[in-house]
Amino acid sequence: MLKTITINTETHKVVPLYPTAEMVAKAQFHTEHSALDEDDKNHYRAKGQALAVYSEMIEAAPEFNASPWQPIETAPKDGSVILGALPDSNIPQSIRFKKCSWVISWDHSKLSQFDEPTHWMPPPPAPEGI
Repeated sequence: MLKTITINTETHKVVPLYPTAEMVAKAQFHTEHSALDEDDKNHYRAKGQALAVYSEMIEAAPEFNASPWQPIETAPKDGSVILGALPDSNIPQSIRFKKCSWVISWDHSKLSQFDEPTHWMPPPPAPEGI
């Protein structure tokens, strides 16, 4: 499900639900290269260590792409109608994947290999009352 959110990019960063390999590697590097001694067992030191690790992980998080357009490789290929961005066109087309190729959804005309979509997004919901 796609949702629209507004964030303050100066104070917040959108991060993945689960840490990426890069985020985990950054945390591991931080913990492996920190001087650990008996004082680290202190609650406040442990909290500071956790905040430092979290900070390192957030720094390594991938950038958030606010665009609803996604690479065509991620598009559903189950016959669902989607909006497709075609090369040399600034008007999205209603398309679907059918019988191993992309087709225009309203007339089922097959797109040539030169016109295949590069990006996709889900269509918006229909207006209420239709």
